[in-house]
Amino acid sequence: MDKLTEKQRKFQLSEDKREYRLWVEAKNGKAAHWDRWRSNPIPSATAGWTIDKITKKPTLSENFRKHPERQAVFDYMNQKAERAYLKIAPAEFRSRRKFVQSRISLEHRLGKTIFTTLAINQYGDEMPAMNFHIDSSDKDSGLTCISVFNKGHYTGGYFVLPQYRCAFKVGDGDVFVGDSRKVHGVTQIEGEGQRLSVVSYLRTDLGYAEYVEKAYPPRSPRPQFRVDRYQIGIPSYRRQETLKKKTLAFLNRHNIDPKRVTIFVADEAEYKIYTKALQESPYNKIVIAAPGIMGVRNFMAQYYKEGTPVVFIDDDIQDLETIPFVKKAKKDEDAREELVAGENQKEQNKLEPVRNFEADVIFRGFNAMREYQSYIWGIYAAPNGYFLKNRVAVGLYYIIASFYGTIIRHSKDLLVGTADKEDYERSVLYFIKDGRVVRLDSVTADTDYYGEKGGLQETRTPKTVEEGAIYMLKKYPKYCYDLGKRQKGAMKGMHEVRLKESD
Repeated sequence: MDKLTEKQRKFQLSEDKREYRLWVEAKNGKAAHWDRWRSNPIPSATAGWTIDKITKKPTLSENFRKHPERQAVFDYMNQKAERAYLKIAPAEFRSRRKFVQSRISLEHRLGKTIFTTLAINQYGDEMPAMNFHIDSSDKDSGLTCISVFNKGHYTGGYFVLPQYRCAFKVGDGDVFVGDSRKVHGVTQIEGEGQRLSVVSYLRTDLGYAEYVEKAYPPRSPRPQFRVDRYQIGIPSYRRQETLKKKTLAFLNRHNIDPKRVTIFVADEAEYKIYTKALQESPYNKIVIAAPGIMGVRNFMAQYYKEGTPVVFIDDDIQDLETIPFVKKAKKDEDAREELVAGENQKEQNKLEPVRNFEADVIFRGFNAMREYQSYIWGIYAAPNGYFLKNRVAVGLYYIIASFYGTIIRHSKDLLVGTADKEDYERSVLYFIKDGRVVRLDSVTADTDYYGEKGGLQETRTPKTVEEGAIYMLKKYPKYCYDLGKRQKGAMKGMHEVRLKESD
């Protein structure tokens, strides 16, 4: 509070000395009054590696950069803390170490440990206690290690875990390993002594971008386009009624401008059928493409002008779904133990429809593609919330043909040469050309891939599927492997392959 006194600001401390409020003088017709109660200022500092807000690159804190001898002391402390982590929580430690070793450079690890960053808090006269709170950190960062050092004598300073109804003192030189995303706090310190708390933790965002650049360097320049000029292309075959009831109804619910939408059919006969079926629909722009799924896919890729952002959607998409997530709370007091996807499996399995198709999927997909210097983006293939994650996957991933976005390039090396595994081949072709593809792993499609009549089901047989699988295995052995024939389900007996995905 010394700084407030120096500025001659009138303030008042709460009885427990954990909060204060300021006196606000009369101004602009408002009477003088006490402002809201605030938490006491926290004498704390961040040291180690963080992400620069402007450059978005890893940067070392100034105190370590200018004083490497200080960092050396903390490096030694982190090595001790790491040993405690391994001894107290071996399973969690090995999981974090595996992530760190594969994705974060030694340069960005303090003392070559699994820690990248420190939060240093000093408890004493200026901050006698820390109110109950939840740390706003990456849910994938693992546990944190708190090393405690005492100076002088004090009473209190207990570490409190209210969900367990317990409080305990971390001794001088001891290390406490715990989950900082659970409610915790520190009781009031009394006396002239001080308690120094050094929190060692991992910032996963330090490693992901660097890992992607290192493992999957971009091979093409960053795409240039206007996302607000996107188009939508829908291939359809013998599914005029399905198209109306599902995909076009979905687009209409989300107020997608019909001028953006083009429907591609196989031949003149199909054109007449679709024209009659859609004469009452605002989505009635129909173009004759080419017979067969391979033919129509390659035609669509050449139909639009170079540089056009296009979303290709199948004709049987009933809805797009996502897993629930919670936005970061603006204020610490609002940060309660709310649902976060992945932490509650029962809730995670419950998919919910996307609220704003354009903003939450289309714009997000194209912006992620541009950010990560890719030319194609897609969604997760399996409509199962258990497997979905709130992340953008970058590298080699399967981009399912039922829904994906791309920037049009009239490149022959992007044209597919098979029908039944054309989306597998397209994923590989874009990866080879650009060094990476992008996938929104929190979004999936509500559709019956194999039960809807028409479309690819009209021509798909076990023989054509096997031909596609053999084609992929022979042409791209570096990027896929053989799964053999399905043993159960709707596609029993069909020959499958799988991409050697980045995970």
